Amino acid sequence: MPDVLEPIDLRLLQAIYDKDYSRKEINWDEFESINHRASHLERLERNGFIEFKGEALTPGGQKDPKYGTAIAMIWPENIHITDIGVEKLK
Repeated sequence: MPDVLEPIDLRLLQAIYDKDYSRKEINWDEFESINHRASHLERLERNGFIEFKGEALTPGGQKDPKYGTAIAMIWPENIHITDIGVEKLK
């Protein structure tokens, strides 16, 4: 069963679309930490809306108790929207 997407997930999906098709940078301002970002990216990837090509999330540090992730670095250039993601935005 797919995860329920929050409004922040849809805004992130739109930002990834804009990155892929308009070469805009992703604005991460509404995320409180790198692990917050990673948790939403993982949700989008798990549901097939985005794909990671190569290393998109570099693990590191302690596991965040709130978000359940331990990510040291995010590589936006390795994160891409899928056809399913594009359809979700329509």
